[in-house]
Amino acid sequence: MKVKIVNKSSFPSPAYATPLSAGMDLRANITEPIALEPLQRVLVPTGLYIALPEGFECQVRPRSGLAVKHGITVLNSPGTVDADYRGELRTLLVNLSDKTFVIEPGERIAQMVIARHEHVEWDEVEVLVEAAGCLHGGEDVILELRHDADGIGVAHGILDGHLAVEALVPQGIPIVHRELDLVFVKAF
Repeated sequence: MKVKIVNKSSFPSPAYATPLSAGMDLRANITEPIALEPLQRVLVPTGLYIALPEGFECQVRPRSGLAVKHGITVLNSPGTVDADYRGELRTLLVNLSDKTFVIEPGERIAQMVIARHEHVEWDEVEVLVEAAGCLHGGEDVILELRHDADGIGVAHGILDGHLAVEALVPQGIPIVHRELDLVFVKAF
């Protein structure tokens, strides 16, 4: 995928370090070092401007080496850059250590990941019911049941937007909430 970038920094444009890298390093576009005191935060310019296509975002994340070795992280992690933003990419860093950290010009301060996202349409209902279960390590699912004329239906358990369970549901299952042909049930 091609993404337009304007690089007004003194450094190369972000690039993947390896063929399997998910993120690209962002560098501090500064002319003088910045001393970041313990618990202080600073907005660091990168000199980069991008134009993402619709349906994509840029996530700005901490670099693990800076976090582990120096306690430096991205405060609003992950920071989101929307597809309609055309301003300079700047990184909000915070020093969570007990020592001053000096950001040098050109230092790799964060990483950016370009990710696809979806827009949702809300389906407003009166009640959401949690379904107990052991799918995927005990995470809760919502069961959605559509009944036919005989009262028999198929339940679809949706977990993180994916079909997690599908089962025929006989009559007599405890109904928690009914709205038209959509029935939310409690799983046991």
